Amino acid sequence: MAKDNVNSTSKSHVSQLSRRLPASVSLREIIMNPQPKTRLERVGESLSVQTPAAATSRLTAIQDEEGFLILACTDVIPYDRDPRTTINPEFKAIKESIRQRGFTDTLTVTRRTPEHPYMLSRGGNTRLRIVQQLWDETKDERFRTIRCVFVPWVSEIDTFTAHLVENEARGDTSFFDKAMGVADLKAMLEQREDRVLKIADLAQHTRNLGMTRSTSVLVEYLFAARYLSPLKQWLTHTDSQRIRSHHQKLEREAKEHNLVPGHLDTQLRAVYQEMESDTDASHLKADYVIERMSAAAAGIMPRISIAEPSSFEPLTSPIFGSASDPHSAKKPRQSKKRQVVAPAWLESFEQWCEASSVTSDEVLLFLRSK
Repeated sequence: MAKDNVNSTSKSHVSQLSRRLPASVSLREIIMNPQPKTRLERVGESLSVQTPAAATSRLTAIQDEEGFLILACTDVIPYDRDPRTTINPEFKAIKESIRQRGFTDTLTVTRRTPEHPYMLSRGGNTRLRIVQQLWDETKDERFRTIRCVFVPWVSEIDTFTAHLVENEARGDTSFFDKAMGVADLKAMLEQREDRVLKIADLAQHTRNLGMTRSTSVLVEYLFAARYLSPLKQWLTHTDSQRIRSHHQKLEREAKEHNLVPGHLDTQLRAVYQEMESDTDASHLKADYVIERMSAAAAGIMPRISIAEPSSFEPLTSPIFGSASDPHSAKKPRQSKKRQVVAPAWLESFEQWCEASSVTSDEVLLFLRSK
């Protein structure tokens, strides 16, 4: 009877133990494994928990979907076409702040293909570089990993514009970096569409991409990107406006003097280039640049009053082209006061006529035939 009671009790305990164990754990396994894994370990195995590094290393093209990631700071690179080329003037202050409080921001990353490294998608280049520097300098665990949001790659234009918009929103981005960013975006759009974009088209494209800038601002950006690279270290929007206004004024005067297209442009580019090597800080001002522009223009556009307006154009010369060329043969404007400015090529043309034995009658007959 006692034996029956023992057997009955044992069966009862086994039955209760079976009900408490997960279905995946057998009694045989319990007997054969005197130190079974804890419940937490088994839950971990059932969920296939991985370290962040192990999880991200196994991402495939199919897994490149939007979501949160924790990545080693050294596994992320800045955007390799970042419109911002100058160092953030607040770099040291930002670095000290992150050193004190740690890095708690979330960065947005993408990658062109699964074979490419993770890359910043929407700004954050300065902060990433700082965290990487701090990790390299201190090996503090606070800087080893960063929280990220992964977004799938769309296109180069989409990513470039996202960084451009981020830079536009920050007051510490230089005027010239913004200008070059717009110029580069225009070039990318023109390559994609295989045509030259007018300023109105560019304005519409930038609006569609989430960047709201008026056509006047875009014109200013494109002028600065084309001409004022030597002045980029100190150039402001106001400086660029003043220089562009004077540049356009001189271009109008060049047309009145019938200068060969591009001659004034070459002279003004040389003025801008000289500013790059000028180390005198007092010279790095728009006023000084404008003075130099006027001096250069005066050298090729001397103002000489003559009694009667000039009535001829050059026939052919290596400097001024051919009168048969409709683009180079333009009649000079006449002053209402009959006081006109002698064309810059007049003296050279007279010398050419003399050397070529061309008479004034021959010149007159040539002009009347046109």
